[in-house]
Amino acid sequence: MVDVLVGRPLQAPVAAQDVRENGRRAADCLEMHRVEWVESYLASDGTQMLCRFRAPDAESVRNAFRQVGESFAAIWSGAFDPGAGDRSPSVAVERRFDEPVTLSELRLLEDVCAWCWVTHRVRRMGLFVSPDGRRALYLYRAPDSESVRLGLRRAGISRASVWTLASVVGVERSPTESPPA
Repeated sequence: MVDVLVGRPLQAPVAAQDVRENGRRAADCLEMHRVEWVESYLASDGTQMLCRFRAPDAESVRNAFRQVGESFAAIWSGAFDPGAGDRSPSVAVERRFDEPVTLSELRLLEDVCAWCWVTHRVRRMGLFVSPDGRRALYLYRAPDSESVRLGLRRAGISRASVWTLASVVGVERSPTESPPA
């Protein structure tokens, strides 16, 4: 099983409850394709969302989305480094690269600006990089998106899409059930 991200620009703003309801409606189809919904990251304005799944491959997710009639802008698999992971992220940063980069190279951002992240109370909650190394998603816990932008500027990163997350919606589990590894 691999981690798969689905980029979803939305035509009209949606609420977290809508995301949960869509997840419930699609559950049988996802199961048929051996796709497990992990969580969705919804922008504060409700107009964009990234959804994270565990699946045999990206094509399984693509087929499930087509079967239930859900739209998507991009579906990509890759390596997910959970970072601190003890709380939900509040800011997402999407980056694209002209030349491929590795997960370890992207982790260097944490070292380059460690003092800055501490100063601005920013903590990395996750990092997702595509197999071709040309796309990455950082998830941070921060007081606001400007704190993350300041850290990125200090690290010399100017080309990044930064957006505040209104909520992180995941599957509802019983108290004894643990999240996927």
